[in-house]
Amino acid sequence: MDPRIILIDDSEDDRYLFKGVVRSAGMERDILEFPDGEPAWEFFRDPESFERDAGPHPPASLVFLDINMPRMGGFDLLERLQEHADRLRSRTFFVVMFTSSRNTLDQERALAYDIVRDYVVKPLDTEQLGAIIARHYQDDRTGTEG
Repeated sequence: MDPRIILIDDSEDDRYLFKGVVRSAGMERDILEFPDGEPAWEFFRDPESFERDAGPHPPASLVFLDINMPRMGGFDLLERLQEHADRLRSRTFFVVMFTSSRNTLDQERALAYDIVRDYVVKPLDTEQLGAIIARHYQDDRTGTEG
């Protein structure tokens, strides 16, 4: 099963390109999009919105998070998620920092958060997406970690 994908990025162009990569990778699931961290935070902190249409077992979510955004940037959102980690623990999600920043300090800072699993410099391609999913999500066909 493919994870639910959540994209938090202020750039319409980047979101459009991202969706094309996901479609090219054969993942036809809807992508939940947020233009910055504020509406994303509202989504994460509300269990009903997070689990909506998920049935009895909420699906794992793969969150692609931009760093530089207006109002609430990526690091600000990560801080909130970290502060509320105990309450959010029942929800399975991993964060991939999805940014144009090649700054090693940004990368080190991002990867210091427990929920951040990868750091990808834009643009994403189908090979990178496949590798991320293989590293972090169970392959339902074999029952093993991919």
